[in-house]
Amino acid sequence: MNTIKYIFILFLCIGLWSCNSKKNRTLPFNEFIQNVQNSPVGERNNLVQKYLSKINKTPIIEDDKTVHFIAYLKADSLFIRGDLQNGWATPHKMSVINCGELNLFYKTYEIPSNSQIEYQFVINGETVLDSLNRDIEVNFEFGDRNIFQMPKFVKSPYLDLRQEVKKGSIVSRVLKSKTELFLDRKIYIYLPPNYNKERGYPVMLVYDGDVKLYTTPYKNVLDNLIHDSLIVPIITVFIPAMDRNNEVCEENIDFANYLVNEIIPFIKANYSTYDKPENWGIMGASGGGMISIATGLLYPEYIANIASQSGTIYENWCNDKVLFSTYLTKKEKHPLRSVYIDVGTFDLEFPQANSSLLQEVRKFNRRLDSLGIPYKYFEHNDGHRDSNWNQTIDDILIQFFGK
Repeated sequence: MNTIKYIFILFLCIGLWSCNSKKNRTLPFNEFIQNVQNSPVGERNNLVQKYLSKINKTPIIEDDKTVHFIAYLKADSLFIRGDLQNGWATPHKMSVINCGELNLFYKTYEIPSNSQIEYQFVINGETVLDSLNRDIEVNFEFGDRNIFQMPKFVKSPYLDLRQEVKKGSIVSRVLKSKTELFLDRKIYIYLPPNYNKERGYPVMLVYDGDVKLYTTPYKNVLDNLIHDSLIVPIITVFIPAMDRNNEVCEENIDFANYLVNEIIPFIKANYSTYDKPENWGIMGASGGGMISIATGLLYPEYIANIASQSGTIYENWCNDKVLFSTYLTKKEKHPLRSVYIDVGTFDLEFPQANSSLLQEVRKFNRRLDSLGIPYKYFEHNDGHRDSNWNQTIDDILIQFFGK
C-alpha cells in the first residue's frame, strides 16, 4: 500500500513540476511576437513585461545562428547600427508594435555561430546603449558600444590577468624627434620578466601603442604567452599615434622613415636587442595595419615580420606603387620572413563606393600572390574594433616569435 502511495506522490510531483516548467518557460521569440501582435493593445504591456522578466539578457540568441534584438521604450522609431548594419554604414530600422505608452521594437538576423558583434541603438539621431545588455565595449573615440558573442565564439585564453604569472614591466621614455614632420612622443616599452641586459631580445613594434597598452589586455597576452613558453621573451615597444591621419596615409613613407631612423636606433641604443630583421616585428590595426605593411615593404632589412589587423589597405592605397617597387628591389636579399593579414566579415563597408574593407583586403592579397609574397590570411566573423583585434594578438605573437 505504501508503494502505491509513494508512486502516486511521485507522479503528482512530476506533474506539478511539468506544469510549473511550462508556465515559466520562455516562448520562442517569433511565438512571443505573434502573441503580442494578436493581443489587444491594453494587454500587450503585461505580455512584454512577463517576457522580459524571463530572459537573462539581450540580444536573444536561438539555434546558434539566430539573433533577435529587442527594446521596450517610449519612442516613435528606433534604429540599430553596428557590425551587422553594413559595417556601421547603414542603420537599420527596427520593427515596432504599439503597446500603449511604450513601444516594442525588434529586429532579427541570422549570422555565423562563432561571431562577435558590436552595436548601438539610435533614437531621433541620438545614440543610446541597449539597456538590457550589460556587456559594453568602452570606446573613447566613437562612444561606448554593446557587444555580444554567439554560442560558438571562442575567446582567446590569454587575455585575462593570471595572478600566478610573472609580470613584465613597463617603462616610458620621451623620444625627441629629429625632424619637424613629427612631434616628440612618449613611447612605452614592455620588458619581459627577468629582463637581462646581458642577453638579446626580439622586438615587436605596436602602433596605436597607448591604446593597446592601456585600454586592451595586450600586456596580459605577453605575460601569459611568455609564462606558458609559447613565445620567447620579447621587448615590445608601444608607439602612440600623434597625427594619425597623416602618419597612416599621406606621410606613411615619412613615418616608416621615422620608425627606422629614430625609434629603432633609440631602442637598440637603450635596450638589449637582436639586430637581425627576422627578430623584429611590427603590427597595427586599421590605419595601423597600413603603417605596418608600408614599413615592412620599405624596410625589410630592418623588420621582417609584419601584421595587419583589418588594415585599411585599399587597392591603389597611399603610396602603394612606391612601397611594392621598393620591396621588389630588396626582396632577393631581404625577403620578409612572416606576414599576417586578417579582416572581419562584418568589417567596414563603403556603400557610396560600392566597396568594403573585406573586398579591398582580398584584392590586396591577390596582389601579394602575383608578386610571390607569402602571407597568412584569416577572415573572422566580427567587425572593426579592438574587442575583435584583441582575440588575435596571441596568434600574431606566436607566428612571429613562437618557440
